[in-house]
Amino acid sequence: MRNERDLLLRAIAMLEQQRPALGDEAVEAALVALRARIAALASQVPLERRHVTVLFGDLCGFTAMSERMDPEDVSELMNALWERVDAAIVRHGGRIDKHIGDAVMALWGADGAREDDPEQALHAALDIQAQLSSFLAGPPEGLRMRIGVHTGPVLLGVVGTLGELTVMGDTVNTASRLEQAAAEGTILISHGTYRHVSGAFDVEPQAPLRLKGKQEPLQVYRVTAARPTPSAGRAGAWRASGPGWWDARRSRAACARPCPRRSPGAVASG
Repeated sequence: MRNERDLLLRAIAMLEQQRPALGDEAVEAALVALRARIAALASQVPLERRHVTVLFGDLCGFTAMSERMDPEDVSELMNALWERVDAAIVRHGGRIDKHIGDAVMALWGADGAREDDPEQALHAALDIQAQLSSFLAGPPEGLRMRIGVHTGPVLLGVVGTLGELTVMGDTVNTASRLEQAAAEGTILISHGTYRHVSGAFDVEPQAPLRLKGKQEPLQVYRVTAARPTPSAGRAGAWRASGPGWWDARRSRAACARPCPRRSPGAVASG
């Protein structure tokens, strides 16, 4: 079913490219059947409950910058920008759900939950900020992004006439509102995410937020940096100590093997 949907989407994209040659009327007539088939496939996909981490990021200052630029230059800039941002998300195991103008939504756990999904989402958020800081010479001349991250249950399903696979629910809304509440160039996370990553990042508790639709204020934290992994640091130092590291490793491996059993009358030689 997924393969058929992908083929239909590619066929639609090819038809859209042929609009100048075929004309709008012919293309629209051909698209009717393709869209109807995608809608039929979408109705066969049940909604699934998943536990995910959602990241929302929104560029700050891009609209004002684009007003002073040629449209072609704006398009080139956006493509170069999203290439960096998207690569940071994918590099840390995320899936890009959608781009909405100068904003992005990404997911961890939609294709199968992993224990470190929240941590990877925050590593991606920090990576994004690092990419933006070096883009266009960095702030204040460059661009900044507000990022909000929340972890919780969602419904995963197909929506729209083109069969868009996405997630829905309060978790998505909360992540979006965290992004809106974040200051420019910062990362704001909920307690739902914090309890999964406590100790792995440097965070600053913020004043609780009152969000629309929630009875109680939401405890939030600002993420400033990732903490070094102690085990990785010890391993690196041990390796740096020289050949002794390899000798010790071989000794441990030898001790892990079962020793040959001696016969009752055997005497150790001297």
